[in-house]
Amino acid sequence: MNREESIALANELCLEYRAVKELQKKIDENETLRREYSEAKPAHRGLISFFWRYLLIAGIVFLVMLFPTIVLSAGIFFIAFESNLKPIYPQTAIAILFLINIAVPAVIIICGYRKANRKLSDLSRQDVEKAAYNKKRADELMRQTDEIRMQKNTKLESLQKFNDLIPESLRESEKMETLRRLLMSGKAETFSDAIEIMKETYSGKGKGDGND
Repeated sequence: MNREESIALANELCLEYRAVKELQKKIDENETLRREYSEAKPAHRGLISFFWRYLLIAGIVFLVMLFPTIVLSAGIFFIAFESNLKPIYPQTAIAILFLINIAVPAVIIICGYRKANRKLSDLSRQDVEKAAYNKKRADELMRQTDEIRMQKNTKLESLQKFNDLIPESLRESEKMETLRRLLMSGKAETFSDAIEIMKETYSGKGKGDGND
């Protein structure tokens, strides 16, 4: 194999190893996304988380109305006593006042419960739809990942014929690019020569790292 053929082979291998690396990167990205979709859980919600504010408002309204109701009831008793009215009239008026005092907060509670329940139902429906979407996306990503993994394996199988020529430690696009530069610069005349230089270079780096 002459220098021109060696450069062409280095170019081809650089592209192939780079493609394998990009496919592996895509596999890793898809796996990360798939786990995110698979592990996504809906937020835990209870009716009270939407209903409590209506209970609070109803309690405040009841207390605000209670004092005027008591004052008016006392006034009605006093007027009835001074006017010698039959007891049934002041009692009826006072009962109506207290009934209003209870009815207004009750209406707030009932309306609040309905709104809170509707809100919870809407969010629950959205959670179901989101869970279905997440499952669909996770399944799609799994299929895509399987296809990409098959492409990667096909490329790796096609590169196996170079395993005897290229040591495992040099089977990377960056190292093939370095090897190509050795051939382009004339520091190596053949692919095998460039491999030997690379082996010595990286072997020397490994020893140097061990002595530090």
